[in-house]
Parts: sequence; C-alpha cells; structure tokens
Amino acid sequence: MGQLSAVDVLGSVERGIAQTQVIGWDADVWRRDLADVDATFEVPAVLDRLIASATAHRGLTRSDVVDIGGDDEVHLLVASMAWGFGPLGYGAFRTAQMLDGAPEVIRGRLADIGAAARTGEPREAFRSLFQRGRAVVRQLSIAMGTKYLYFASSDRQPDGPRPLVYDVNIFRAVRALADGPSAPPDPRRYTKGVDYERVVCWIHEQAGLFDVAPDDVEFALFEHGKRI
Repeated sequence: MGQLSAVDVLGSVERGIAQTQVIGWDADVWRRDLADVDATFEVPAVLDRLIASATAHRGLTRSDVVDIGGDDEVHLLVASMAWGFGPLGYGAFRTAQMLDGAPEVIRGRLADIGAAARTGEPREAFRSLFQRGRAVVRQLSIAMGTKYLYFASSDRQPDGPRPLVYDVNIFRAVRALADGPSAPPDPRRYTKGVDYERVVCWIHEQAGLFDVAPDDVEFALFEHGKRI
C-alpha cells in the first residue's frame, strides 16, 4: 500500500471541525498542583471558569480557552495548557513550573510571545519561544509553546499566516504524506523557526485548497497522526 496524499487525509475535512474538539481534563489535579503559584496570577478564578466550561461541554474546547484566557497572558497560559495537556497527569505540575518565578518577568515574557504570535510571521512567533535554544518560559516546549501561540492569535486576523499547533502527532501525519511539506521538523528535537513556518504555510495552503480553516487542517492532521 502506497503513501496517502493530502487529498486522502484532508479531502473530507468539514469546515469548523476543529471547534468541535473536546479535551478531557482533571480539575482536581490542577487545583492541587497550582495551589501555590503567585496569588497575583488569580489562578483559582481561572480554574473555576475552566471547571464550569468543562462541566457544560464535558471537556474543554478551543473556544473555552479563548473566552477564559481573555486579554490576560497568564490566564491564557493556564487555559491553553489545561486544554493542551488535557488528561495527562503531569500537565498541571509543568504549568506550575511555568509560573514559578518573578510574576512581572513571567508576564513580560508571555506578553512578548503573545505579541509575536499576532505579527503574521510564524517564523518570528516561533523564535519568541526560545532564546539560545532554551525556552524563555520554563517547560514551555515546542508542542505546548505553539499551542500558546495559536491561542494568543485567536482574537486577531494577522496580515500573514497565523501560528498553529505543532506537536508530534502533526509531525507524524505530515511526514507520512506523499505530498506533504518537505523535511518537517521533529518537535521533540531542536527546531528552527523557518522549518516551523514552512509547515504552517503548507497547512494554510491546504486550508485554501479544501475551503476549510487552517486549524481544521491542523486538527485533521492531529487525528491522522494519532492513527499512525
């Protein structure tokens, strides 16, 4: 059996499918592991809203993250990490590590990342996550960092391609396609902004070809990657 093509994987994708994705989440673990973060971050209030949304939707949706994150960079981080880690038991602990430090420094770094996410330049957005090859916010990896980039740009329409989530499932999916982007980077290893941008631009191109949103393509690739 030969390799699948983009048409095979994406040809039947429905517009808006990404917004139907519901992620399971364990609120009790998050309350426990984030109990000691700086009070000025107002994490308990964020968790209360996440719990209400998860109860209403039987999990967390992408729109929940955008609505709850609002204009506060820390609230957006907590909401996007809750969605991003989902039921993974270590997600809350790692998020607490992201918030361990001087509050003004953490807010400043997240604000800089958010501003880069809204420039319409995926390469520069990706570069904002790292300095000299290390995450500027502790534990904010490529997979989780690109989730933050994606949600930080959700309420804006940048002039160029919007950043998209890029994790190992999406990597596996695009690598397996006969006509996928050339040399997709493995997000578990050192990755350059130009390589991330190449995949993001390819996803945007596919979205235009199939008349769906770019995050619909991203979600379809994520699901295909899980099956590989």
